[in-house]
Amino acid sequence: MSGPAATLACRDDNSLLRELVQQPGEGRILVVDGQASTHRALLGDIQAARAMQNGWAGLLVHGYVRDRLALAEMPFPIFALGTVPLRPLKQRTGEVGGTLRFLNLTISPGMWVYADPDGVIVLNRAVSVPSEALAE
Repeated sequence: MSGPAATLACRDDNSLLRELVQQPGEGRILVVDGQASTHRALLGDIQAARAMQNGWAGLLVHGYVRDRLALAEMPFPIFALGTVPLRPLKQRTGEVGGTLRFLNLTISPGMWVYADPDGVIVLNRAVSVPSEALAE
């Protein structure tokens, strides 16, 4: 996946994530810093489907998700640390649009995120990726 970042910081609470994925994604990647919390999943198949339907290019979650089998069948890229069965809280806590720092990455809104099963690269601007690299 590749696209400009939209950022969200939230821990165990996906209220703001739910609001964001209902908005037009316009090819952006929603980057979520869930502080690697293993207490609650931040995303499941319903919110992933909403993100896909609303034009988001993918999700990068520094946290955990649920509904792994359903997510794996979706033609929509989601990168997360793993899975946990517990549903998220609904307390409307978090921050939209700030700079995130996790896993030696610093990601601000508008930076470009490139991710595949081998890793994540974040750049200040879009770059051209050769078509043969995408086919590998």
